[in-house]
Amino acid sequence: KSFWKGIRNKSLKQKISLFIKNAIVHYYADENLIRNYTQLASGFKKIIKTKAPKDLYKFIKASSKVIVPLAKIIFGWKKIKNTVYPNAKYSPVFFEHTIGQEQFIIFQTLELLDFKNALDKPSIDKFIAENGLFIGHTYFAVPLKYHDGKIFDNQETINPIVESNFCYIAQKIENNQIWNPTLVEFVAAWKDFTSTKIGVINHDFVIIQNNNLPFRKIT
Repeated sequence: KSFWKGIRNKSLKQKISLFIKNAIVHYYADENLIRNYTQLASGFKKIIKTKAPKDLYKFIKASSKVIVPLAKIIFGWKKIKNTVYPNAKYSPVFFEHTIGQEQFIIFQTLELLDFKNALDKPSIDKFIAENGLFIGHTYFAVPLKYHDGKIFDNQETINPIVESNFCYIAQKIENNQIWNPTLVEFVAAWKDFTSTKIGVINHDFVIIQNNNLPFRKIT
């Protein structure tokens, strides 16, 4: 539902394209479905270009595997419109993973494309009120026209609305309302959580060990 609100000002063509991508890639997050979606997208482009029967067959075959999952969303909208995406539910920010003999810390990021709306004042205020947390990433060289709210208006000029959003965030950081750590600082703080030990004495008294984080007692 939140995603649908975000694309409400797009053209019908853009809404359909973005809805299909969002549903398959993010809502279902199924490898086979994503593969079929990729074949569907590439097949559509081939049909437009070649108009060959074999390409039409491949497109129809890929479409048949994607239509049913999309129909489930459309016809079951009232039930699932407030559903949290599987990959966004109870997902940790960091993962420890061993490759060979080396241990790596892998982290999730949130892709930021629309800096006008995603980082506007109401969004930042809501982020602070909810004690939000995320690692953001973007692509400075993305040339796609349907990406609204880009940082740069041209090669030399930052969009004034985006600049105003950044200034507002900087103000909140300066006032200690938002913590803006480096990745190293973020990982260090996260390790404090992983090393925290909670114990119970006599089924009543709760003790916290090895914790450098602030906490409050609940009676």
